[in-house]
Amino acid sequence: MEKSRIALLVIAIIAALGCLGFMGVRAFCDNVYKSRDCDFANIDNIEMHSGIDIPEITDCDCRYDDREMAKKVTFTLNTNTVDMQAYAADNHFQKFEIDQPLHQSLAFAADLPKTDRNRLYYRSNEEFIKPGKDLYRMVLNPETGKLWIYLQYN
Repeated sequence: MEKSRIALLVIAIIAALGCLGFMGVRAFCDNVYKSRDCDFANIDNIEMHSGIDIPEITDCDCRYDDREMAKKVTFTLNTNTVDMQAYAADNHFQKFEIDQPLHQSLAFAADLPKTDRNRLYYRSNEEFIKPGKDLYRMVLNPETGKLWIYLQYN
């Protein structure tokens, strides 16, 4: 009888610790998802809101605009470790049309010359966005490894 009580107590303690661990992980993930600054878990936050995988980077320029509730980020991907064509295909980027206008929200990507647009890739959820969801627009230059992201939070 005593052994069964001890076993039951051990099982209850393990279950309680498991629940506490699960709640801790969930709280951490929720904190990453709600974070809007450019310091804490920036890449993870963008990945969670846009569904894109951001591989190893060599540089990042990030700004958050409180008024727009938008994050504007420029990543330089490590082209030595990433196959850019496969990356574009795996993350559902579409070839940029030559006469396709660059959306005004991506104006911060000032180093996108118009003549290079036929080499760029684009991804956005603006056509499929549902009320209450976040909006994102992305442009990828596979030659330079630059990835520009505009993420507007709901």
